[in-house]
Amino acid sequence: GEAEAVATDLADGEVDRDVVADRIGHVRRLLAEVDDTDDATADDHVAEAREIADAVDSGLADDSSSDE
Repeated sequence: GEAEAVATDLADGEVDRDVVADRIGHVRRLLAEVDDTDDATADDHVAEAREIADAVDSGLADDSSSDE
């Protein structure tokens, strides 16, 4: 729900790096609150969303270190 809405905002518009970092952090915090959903498909989606958020966060860190 909320994590998906925040991620959609990121995907739909041109957003500067600081906003992306802030929103990805928010998405990661929301996803961290999700435990077992009692639905294997939903659990897979949450796991995939976590991996994507981690990859975006990692990419931001890599980009910022190359800017220095």
